[in-house]
Amino acid sequence: MIIRLSETDSTNAQLRRMLADTPDLPHGTAVAADFQTAGRGQRGASWESRRGENLMFSILLRPTQIAAARSFTLSQLVALATVEALDGYVPDLRIKWPNDIYYRDRKLAGTLIENDIRGAELSASIAGIGINVNQTDFSAALPNPVSLAQIVNAPLDRDSLLENLVSRIADATARHTPGDDDAVAARYRSRLYRNEGFHPYYDVRAQETILAAMVRVEPTGTLVLRTTAGDERAYTLKELKYLP
Repeated sequence: MIIRLSETDSTNAQLRRMLADTPDLPHGTAVAADFQTAGRGQRGASWESRRGENLMFSILLRPTQIAAARSFTLSQLVALATVEALDGYVPDLRIKWPNDIYYRDRKLAGTLIENDIRGAELSASIAGIGINVNQTDFSAALPNPVSLAQIVNAPLDRDSLLENLVSRIADATARHTPGDDDAVAARYRSRLYRNEGFHPYYDVRAQETILAAMVRVEPTGTLVLRTTAGDERAYTLKELKYLP
């Protein structure tokens, strides 16, 4: 079920209000809006989007076989379903750790996942996804945005894209079992942005610029890099910045 709104504060917040009113809201329920007045991204950032030009939606997920301690598996599944759906429209897409979607060196989509935990299990998750679809003029304050329309030089049908994405994400998370974890991690690793060679980063903890290569992503979601000096460093989301 997809609920389409002309405007809301944020689709994540709207879906959470619906969940509070209807606790048994089914897996795969999605809310999409033409405009958000308070859209959010990772690190507490806002999400900027022109009215009616892009996709902003949130989907309710009830991952029955993903333990809370392995919640990063859900993030991997959502990122993979998103990038694989978008593969049908444009080439050269990658997942920028942990779950942004990049076209070459430019950001096409972002995801914010909020998990509800009951005991050792995930009881419900809300994945909010923003995708630049038909917007072609972006604020100069945004560092590296790109849209599908800019890549293919033509507008796209947002409704069919939305239905494709919601279906893929709901299906991928519903049929996942613990035995699939290693295969999902391998697929995720193969699609990562900068998964080969040395690249520049800013280490927030050490307050220094480093040149490093990706080593692995832990089951917890921690990213491990190896510097040119040979030492391995582990990072969580707010501890590392990608540099051009």
